[in-house]
Amino acid sequence: MIRTTILLEEQLERRLKKKAKKEGKTVTKLIEAYIRAGLNKGEEIPPRPKISLPSFSMGEAAVDPADRSRLWDLMDEK
Repeated sequence: MIRTTILLEEQLERRLKKKAKKEGKTVTKLIEAYIRAGLNKGEEIPPRPKISLPSFSMGEAAVDPADRSRLWDLMDEK
């Protein structure tokens, strides 16, 4: 980790200290989190739109899928 100096407006510094105290974090950790979030912001993957697929009623099954021998018989017929 490197040490650096930043210049903040007094009001911004007060808000930052108050928020850090409220969240139980150090000012350094809070600033680090904000910088990280800002740098990663453009790299976020936009959410995909939800799509609705059609569904159709095909009636009841012609055979019980658990009955393997009957399934094999049906496949052999075709």
